[in-house]
Amino acid sequence: MIGKKFNAFIFILLSVTLFAQTKGYIRRNSFYIGEQTELVYELKGISSNARLDFYPHQKTIPCVSSRANLNSGKADARSLEIIGSFHDTLIQQGKTWTWQGSYIVTAWDTGKIVIPATSIAVKDSVYSFSPITLRVLAPKINAKQGIYDIKEVYANIPSSVGMFFRKNAWWMITIVFLGLAVFWWWKKQKNKPKQVKQGKALSLKEETLLEIDSLLAKKLWENEDLKEHYFQLSLIIRKYLGKRYHLSLIDKTSYQIQLLLVQSNVHKELVAQIKIVLEQSDLVKFAKSEPTLLEITSNANLAKEIVTKTTPYNEH
Repeated sequence: MIGKKFNAFIFILLSVTLFAQTKGYIRRNSFYIGEQTELVYELKGISSNARLDFYPHQKTIPCVSSRANLNSGKADARSLEIIGSFHDTLIQQGKTWTWQGSYIVTAWDTGKIVIPATSIAVKDSVYSFSPITLRVLAPKINAKQGIYDIKEVYANIPSSVGMFFRKNAWWMITIVFLGLAVFWWWKKQKNKPKQVKQGKALSLKEETLLEIDSLLAKKLWENEDLKEHYFQLSLIIRKYLGKRYHLSLIDKTSYQIQLLLVQSNVHKELVAQIKIVLEQSDLVKFAKSEPTLLEITSNANLAKEIVTKTTPYNEH
């Protein structure tokens, strides 16, 4: 039993060793400097589930300029530039598979270049790819054609200020127009004649009460002008009653006013209150009576009460 397992192991090992084949080549063994070509590595005769370990180069592939330098291990600055990235894949060929990895490369130095050997691991075995030789050629020069300077064409790049105005011209123009429109409107409003706001007209009651309050606020009695206070109060009441009952009362005596009010069907109690206000004014004006502050304010309040009582309901 052990012998069979050992023979099977030897058979698998030999099959991998015998049938796995390596091959490294470049699509074009000679090309001009700066041209691109493909570098390919192939490993044939492997199973689809074989574990492969290959470490590709990233940006450049180090090279040497000759086989002699390669064998001696002498350092060399030659290299191939990798264009893009490394690509690998598995290709089925019958019952076996072929692993293929490739680079797109170019060279910037002319001459003969040798790509050193590289290796790949499959399970516990390591396989080598032989060195690859290639030649980088210089472009052919026509001896009959003269050498001319390269004429470089430069674009006229506008200044940063010009570029700013070009990019933002539309909204800058919009702002200018808006500014002009606002200025024109402001100028028009400034030159427009101002209209005085007229408030709501006061009713006869409101106007009379306001006049009585204004008279009290002056406090004429404090400046020894009590006679003027009562004269103004009598005048306010006369004007009010004349407008209310459509009578001419300014030049009438207090007694005549009472008679006219009675003829206009004014209630007797109101006529009696009006008599008090008018007679108090007459006493101060003609008899030089000096009422107290309490009497002054009471007389003014009585005048306001008369105004309120004689105002129709629809004017309240």
